[in-house]
Amino acid sequence: MRFAVKEDGTFTLTEDSKRAEGSGKFFGPAWKWTYFKATYKSSNGIQVEDENFLADESFGTARQKLTGPDNKVRMYMDISFRGITPKTYEILRAGLIKK
Repeated sequence: MRFAVKEDGTFTLTEDSKRAEGSGKFFGPAWKWTYFKATYKSSNGIQVEDENFLADESFGTARQKLTGPDNKVRMYMDISFRGITPKTYEILRAGLIKK
């Protein structure tokens, strides 16, 4: 997924396979954001309302609500994530591509 960020903190989200697109807004100091909220829609009609709380550069949490094409809520997800180095990212990515 690719986030194209504007100076006002708003962004659009695109994905190379065209299976998802969306938009949202970052809050807090530029490139040191503490929160963002976005809505994405997938090509199969699922909509994701996404809120992310960024404690610092190394850790964050997200809460997502997934709604089906019929506008019925399908699920809620709470996610915790931590940052990795660019080198670790490349190692993990290379392992996935080999499969």
